[in-house]
Amino acid sequence: MKVLIRMLAMTALIAGAIPAQAQFSRQVINQGRGDWGRCFAYFPQLTSEGRLRSYESEVVFTWNTTCHSSFSASGSGATIILQRLGGTGWVDMTSGISSYVPDLGPGTYRIVARNDWARAVEYKVRHRRGMG
Repeated sequence: MKVLIRMLAMTALIAGAIPAQAQFSRQVINQGRGDWGRCFAYFPQLTSEGRLRSYESEVVFTWNTTCHSSFSASGSGATIILQRLGGTGWVDMTSGISSYVPDLGPGTYRIVARNDWARAVEYKVRHRRGMG
């Protein structure tokens, strides 16, 4: 009998905790969305090209935004790095041949092309971001 009472008590605690957790999560999400300013449009895909010497990096594009939107970039020939300006300088957010960020918030950003090879490379970077 004691075992049954304990199991019922544990079930009640767990059942009560799950809706409370879900309710908290929804409140946080909805509260944040109310304060977000979604970008009102998207720029067309932009393309930048260049040549990098061995192990060289180059800033491809820099922008400021006051809204939230998705961001995507893809490249060939070089590693693409998305950076955000923080209190201590530029901070890497993503790195690779392609990048997708579903919610890029207000801030100052830049795209850097980096040659990880011991030879010169031609690169091309395509990117798309919100306008606002």
